[in-house]
Amino acid sequence: MREKIIYGNWRVYHPDGTLMFLCEDKKANWYLKKDLATKISDNEILLTFQPSGKGRQSLYDLSEKKNICVVCGLDNLELLTKHHVIPTEYRKFFPLHKKSRLSHDILIMCQNHHWEYENKFAQKLKLKLESENNIQRNNINKNKKRSYQVQRYADLLLDYDVCQKLPKYRINFFLSEMKSVFGTDDPFEVQKIEIMKEIDKDNDIIGKIIVDNLTDIDEFERMWRNHFVKSMNPKFLPTGWSTEGLK
Repeated sequence: MREKIIYGNWRVYHPDGTLMFLCEDKKANWYLKKDLATKISDNEILLTFQPSGKGRQSLYDLSEKKNICVVCGLDNLELLTKHHVIPTEYRKFFPLHKKSRLSHDILIMCQNHHWEYENKFAQKLKLKLESENNIQRNNINKNKKRSYQVQRYADLLLDYDVCQKLPKYRINFFLSEMKSVFGTDDPFEVQKIEIMKEIDKDNDIIGKIIVDNLTDIDEFERMWRNHFVKSMNPKFLPTGWSTEGLK
């Protein structure tokens, strides 16, 4: 069994022997399970049907990609994660032909550098875009701050040592707030509520507004790619990767 990795680097061949593209394990296995390809080596498959074309023949598409952080070169698979160069909250509202070129804008990063970019750099650009589009996030998230706070009340009530020190009026206040905000005063139930799902809904609203207001999606993509490169100075980008994207 192949080791679980991010880039599978399966080589996919046209029936005439032309290398069409490289793909991950999941996609290669899908072809094999559907009898749409035969396995010709440990990481090569040959399509058994006539595709409409010869695949994407760019240097990026046909080059093997290393499972390392593009910033620092770390190769510990347990510490690597996928990074969406164009944030998902925007790309999901792109035209279909743009979504089909998604692979170019998914890079591999270690968790530390991923966290650094998202929280130190990407967040500032997102807020700038919201400001330019006259989006008031506080209006959209007006109930989220209270929800977070009340969820912390539930955490306190479930911490035995802390709860023992709380005066009864504070406990009653916490219970009342939970009932008011979440409709239950059971701290176990309150803890289960996934507020992040609501935040994701807000991000979708904001993302759609920003994409709907774009006059040039290509330039928007280039802006995010250049922002990532300028912010993180990645030294291990895949062969053929470009801030211009795939043509």
